[in-house]
Amino acid sequence: MKKGLVASLAIVVVLAASYPGLAWYCGRTVETRIGSYQKRALILAPYVTVVDHKYERGIYRSTELTTYEAFHALLASVPAAQAASAGTLPVSLKFTIRSQIVHGPFPAFGAPALARIETEFVMSDSVKQELAKAFGDRKPMEIVTLLDFGGGGVTHVTSPAFAGFPIGNKGETLSWKGLTATSSFGPDLLWSKGRGEAPGMEAKSPTGESVTFDQISFESNAELAFEDLYLGDVAAKIKTIRVVPGAGDATPAAKSMSMDGFEYSAKLARAKDDFLDGHANFAIGAMDVEATKLHDLHYEVTIKHLHGETVASIGRVVRKALAEGLTTAVGENGATIDQEIKRLCIELLKHDPELVIDRISFAMPEGDAKMKGSAHLVGFEPADLEGSGGAMALAPKIDARFDIDLAEGLLQKFAEKGGGPAQLEQQLEAFEAQGYVTRSDGRVTTHVEFRLGALTFNGKAFSPQAVAPPPAAAPPANTKPARDTTHT
Repeated sequence: MKKGLVASLAIVVVLAASYPGLAWYCGRTVETRIGSYQKRALILAPYVTVVDHKYERGIYRSTELTTYEAFHALLASVPAAQAASAGTLPVSLKFTIRSQIVHGPFPAFGAPALARIETEFVMSDSVKQELAKAFGDRKPMEIVTLLDFGGGGVTHVTSPAFAGFPIGNKGETLSWKGLTATSSFGPDLLWSKGRGEAPGMEAKSPTGESVTFDQISFESNAELAFEDLYLGDVAAKIKTIRVVPGAGDATPAAKSMSMDGFEYSAKLARAKDDFLDGHANFAIGAMDVEATKLHDLHYEVTIKHLHGETVASIGRVVRKALAEGLTTAVGENGATIDQEIKRLCIELLKHDPELVIDRISFAMPEGDAKMKGSAHLVGFEPADLEGSGGAMALAPKIDARFDIDLAEGLLQKFAEKGGGPAQLEQQLEAFEAQGYVTRSDGRVTTHVEFRLGALTFNGKAFSPQAVAPPPAAAPPANTKPARDTTHT
């Protein structure tokens, strides 16, 4: 028993004696690690530059103070006429970040970690006074990062709730229900995963006008590829959005609107070899705008067979233009951004990408509408764009195929603002007689193709004259025109 106690005490003594050295070593390592993160971030965002940087390292704690400047060259390249029309533009966007770093191996006597970092934006006294009206003595945002010993870490972001913060000059207020978010990342920022949620926010005026967002959430997953292109997915959801006009506001722009079940997601992933597939999905469960009611809205598209290195090159060109200004040469031989983007888009087309409409659909009380299909270019050559026709010269090489499915009740609703149900029925009968559409069980369907410059519906070559209303009958030849009595 005594031997065990002595051994434990010996371990404690050794750790206590060696802890300053361990903390100093962790401090030295974390300084190098932060420099590596910053280098990677500036490569991915070259339009942000470091104006000033100070790092004061101690045995147990360190402080980093960095001032960044964003879009300086871009703002300077905006023509004077455009700047005047857009109002006064800032010469540059500068911000300063302060990080208080507690060294490991047990920072702040917590769990084992290389370091614990508290990060904050440095603000002027006037900004602090304004924010204090909403947050009081609480921090508007707390950012805490734990760096692990393996090269990565995790960042926690929180923002407290507030109510009745004054905005505008007519008594408008903003209420915020807070924010929590977490992001984990790997060594040298080679991958990251994040998620967060905000219960909601509301802006309102004394007249009753309001805009409300409820239950906002988001998540992301990314991995670095092609040196500086992140592949992965992002998603965002909002449970409800409400817009309510003010009392007595009868202007045409004052429309109430509600939206339930808003969802957005996007994904860029490797498909095969050096090619990527991009997918985007936008959906709304229900939406009411005045008397118009929609539900089950979906917009889902995929772009297949994108050449990965070319996509990465487009990103580099855009970032260089943002970093050095819109008038800078961003390509070889002094190519401008327009010329370089055109060249890279041609390079993408040479690899035969395909646009797939997985689903475009919506529904109303009177019925629903659906469309799906795909389109790509057959035999594309860069010379196709060298003539005066521009992009229109590609029409003969388009291979597009779409399936359309509509409820007749929905068509009848839209016909109310046109020629009415009778004219709609006449038009549908004409289309059906020509074989352009199929009608069954209250639905209208067709298969549309545009190939080699020819448009077909259900395999029938489309001719506008075939469904045009017949011309008015001419009067008999021996009929005399009515006598003009205008001047008699």
